[in-house]
Amino acid sequence: MSMLRTLFLSLSLCVSQLAFSWGEFEHMVATDLALEKLPVSVKSRIEQDAYALLRQQETDRRLYLRRNFEGTSPLAKVSLFADSYRSLSVEELYQQFGSSIPSSFVASQNEDTSSWHYKDRPYYTTLTTSLLDGAQCDLEQDRNISWALENLIQAFKDADNDADRQLALALIVHFVVDAHQPLHATTQVDEDCDTDRGGNDFCVEYRVNGLTCETNLHSYWDNALGFFDSYGSVGEAIEFVELVEVDPVRAQVLDPEEWLLEGFRYARFVYSIKDGSGGDQFYTHDGQVISYERLALAADRLARILEGLY
Repeated sequence: MSMLRTLFLSLSLCVSQLAFSWGEFEHMVATDLALEKLPVSVKSRIEQDAYALLRQQETDRRLYLRRNFEGTSPLAKVSLFADSYRSLSVEELYQQFGSSIPSSFVASQNEDTSSWHYKDRPYYTTLTTSLLDGAQCDLEQDRNISWALENLIQAFKDADNDADRQLALALIVHFVVDAHQPLHATTQVDEDCDTDRGGNDFCVEYRVNGLTCETNLHSYWDNALGFFDSYGSVGEAIEFVELVEVDPVRAQVLDPEEWLLEGFRYARFVYSIKDGSGGDQFYTHDGQVISYERLALAADRLARILEGLY
């Protein structure tokens, strides 16, 4: 790749195509599907909390959610908050919602929450492995999605007021779904242990000029490889996903570390696509199957977690 193309690719990936979590549509599908699985009494209490949190949003934000996601639940709408406020420090985030910072987050109160959305496990290609000569890349991050979920669930249980409980709820719902996207569980590394940031620096398709990235790998998987593009509403997509048969034994696994390991096992397939290829029909089809199966599993697990909390 020429130096000029490398520069343009770097800029486009870092600015215009940066993606961090499942798309809004996918979050809402998994969240509302989870709600459908809950007893009416539990669902009612959850929705009261979610609605109270939603009312705190600025008018423009509420209108955006109402226009674009008509018919979705308050919980589905607040499931997007973790992305909306990811650039705020922990202290600013909790101040935004009138909540007190849980003790487990005090040490990181001046940091933002961007690292809470993933936990990178290095994926080595055969070439990389040979260059590393058996060495391993250390990508350990203390504050990751597994850590965040563990502490948020505890914060929910410890909450002694509505505000603290409601914010914990919104964050838990978001991160449970995030943890089921394969590229929130892995990142490709090179011989210098530099990463592609979970596919954010891997270009699936370039624009016509051949210099700017149109779609990176992370955003491609965030949007289920285009699977939901043909659905006009979240409700229509739910009708399909709820038909997916979920293994009841797997659905009972509520350890985020296990979810992430599941996602990592798809790394070989995820990275089987060639740079700039756009993905062939076989890759797209199989990737879509993986995506909606992961969303169905996320919905089942989220329902179990919510019922346990309420």
